[in-house]
Amino acid sequence: MQYRFKYYSIREMIVKVITAFTTVLFFLIYVVSYQHIDKNPAVDYHIFQYILSLLGIVLGIFVFISWHQLTNKFFSLYTIFMLFLFLFNYGHSLMWAFGIHQDDEIGQSTLFTLGMPKSADIVKTQMIVLIGILAFHCGAIFCNKPKSKQKRTLSNTNVLFDDRSLNSIYDVCLMLSFFVIPITFYNSFYNLSVALRFGYSSLYYGDYANSGITPFVLISMMFFPCLVGLLLGSKYNKNVKFIVYFTFAVYVLLGIITGDRGEWIYKLLILVWMSHTFNKKLTFKSIIKYVLLGIGFLYLVSAVVSLRNTGITFDGFIESLSSDNNLLVSTVFEMGLSMRPTMVLVRDGWDIFPYGNTYIFSMLGMVSERLISILDIPYVTLSSWFSQTYLGISYGAGFSIIAEALLNFGPYVAPLFLFLLGYIITSAIYVDTVNFREKPLRVFFAITTASVCISIVRNTMQGTLKSWFYTTLIIYFLVLFYRSIKYNYRK
Repeated sequence: MQYRFKYYSIREMIVKVITAFTTVLFFLIYVVSYQHIDKNPAVDYHIFQYILSLLGIVLGIFVFISWHQLTNKFFSLYTIFMLFLFLFNYGHSLMWAFGIHQDDEIGQSTLFTLGMPKSADIVKTQMIVLIGILAFHCGAIFCNKPKSKQKRTLSNTNVLFDDRSLNSIYDVCLMLSFFVIPITFYNSFYNLSVALRFGYSSLYYGDYANSGITPFVLISMMFFPCLVGLLLGSKYNKNVKFIVYFTFAVYVLLGIITGDRGEWIYKLLILVWMSHTFNKKLTFKSIIKYVLLGIGFLYLVSAVVSLRNTGITFDGFIESLSSDNNLLVSTVFEMGLSMRPTMVLVRDGWDIFPYGNTYIFSMLGMVSERLISILDIPYVTLSSWFSQTYLGISYGAGFSIIAEALLNFGPYVAPLFLFLLGYIITSAIYVDTVNFREKPLRVFFAITTASVCISIVRNTMQGTLKSWFYTTLIIYFLVLFYRSIKYNYRK
């Protein structure tokens, strides 16, 4: 085997220096501006609000260009993650930058049960989100390792081991699929029947909330990782690919009819990226085709989602489908509502959670919250406490990666923690090779981790870590165990 001499190219060094300098500069500006607004809360900051909206567009361009300069890729697991980070945490501001508004947007409607937010609340929230995203991106940039000047030559033994890993991934995911896929569809049909009768919200709040079999819910978390493993392990075998895509399509269709908010969109983009990277590269013609199909799906999803709290009927669906609100704009505005929990913390104080640091509880409860109960630590999950106890509402207010960092560390330390999160998450989901046969387990780990971590942009760390444990980690170690037994593999 030839050893690789690793080095930073001049371009890589420039990208890292510029990103670091930009982050530090804007962090200092952020601190000064935040303190100034704190001292002058009654001033009308609408002009500053528009400037910050424009800066969101600039930041998005900077993030994607700098990542491309570092990795030569615009389309990657990281850019998919960042796309949803922007849409969920800064969606309204992105629309404002283009002069697009809605009657029920942030600032024009009540902030849950807390009344109307002030102009100062909005701009402080915008600043926290922007500096948080920039800090996260800076951490991601610095997780990137030096490139190899000389490519490694794999020995025949290592090639054999890689083939064994691929076969092991396929075998384990195939065996799991015989249980996971039927249970997933059982859950989907159950949710569909409840949503059709009582509305989408009844799945989470009311007599039918959490009434499913918990082991079934945990098993169904393995659904998407199993599909990923089948594609990778079969080396994109034509028959396997058809079965996987058909299975996923039926799953998506059931979710749409049920009124799902669209978590399947993350997974769909990941499947598209996988095909582009490991199977067949997208052409300009195919991109246009998928965009047009995506717009059509957008109309469909918007129509169904608008009915999810009232129950789905054919007449109601036709009426909703003909509404003028079923466009990209309304979707971005709905996604952008995830900025509201951050605004609540800005308005009422960031240290309102009475049980301590949520990240510590997330690690303790990653497998089960029973460990927290055994330790006799008083605790209520953040999502439940925030919605039912603090806001006093009957539905889920959600949360976000920005809001949770703010909740635990405040407006000045939160960006530093988001820098650390950017480094950790990107290290886990970054794939350095386009050849999945070279490091199949690493690729499988990155893809399944990314599919879970994307949810953190509008969720809590506890929910994300639990999903990661019951998807990526369990299957990853099952593959290692299966490979060691079948091939008597030893390092």
